[in-house]
Amino acid sequence: MRIATGRDAMTGHYDAALAGLQYPLLVKPANWAMGLGISVVANVHDLRGVIALAGGAETALVVQPYVRDPRETRVYVVDGEPRAVVQGWKEGYCGMVNRSVGGRRSWAYTELPERLRGAVEHVARKLHPAPYFTVDFLSDGERDWLSEVELDGAAGFGLDEASDRIAADVVRARFRSYLAGHAAARGAAR
Repeated sequence: MRIATGRDAMTGHYDAALAGLQYPLLVKPANWAMGLGISVVANVHDLRGVIALAGGAETALVVQPYVRDPRETRVYVVDGEPRAVVQGWKEGYCGMVNRSVGGRRSWAYTELPERLRGAVEHVARKLHPAPYFTVDFLSDGERDWLSEVELDGAAGFGLDEASDRIAADVVRARFRSYLAGHAAARGAAR
C-alpha cells in the first residue's frame, strides 16, 4: 500500500484502508534508497506516528507486510528480460537486507526462481518499453511478496571476481539499452 503524506495526511481519510492491516508492518519511504528510513510498526498508533513524521518532509510511504527473517531476491531486467538475480537475507533486528541497515546480502548471483518468473514478466509488460529496472521480492520460505520496483536499481560489486563480472555485464547491458533507446528516439524525431 502506498500512502501519500503531507499536512492533511492524518485527517482520517486513511482509516478505512488501515483498518484491515495485520501488524507488525514494514513502512519505508517510497523514494529513498539503501534501506534508509525504514520502520517496523507494531500497531495503528505507531503507523500514524510514522505517517505524521513523513508528512513533515512530504515523503510518500510504502507499507508492506513485515516478514520475519526474510530472503530478498533482486531481479535485474534489461530490455524486458531477466539478466541477473541476486539473493540476500536479513540478520538481526533490521528492516531490510541492505548492509547500510545491518543486513547481509549473498552476492552469489543465481538463476531466476521459476515461481517468480510470471511476476517479473508481468512487471516487464507494465513497464514496457523501460530499458532497465530491478524487481525486488521478499520471501518467508512459503510466500513471496513484491517489495519494490526501481528504475535505477544498483548492481552490487565487491565480493568476488565472478560476481563482479556479472554485475559489470548488467551495467554494460543497461547502458547499451539506454543508448539504443536514445538513438531510436532521435531517429523517430527526424
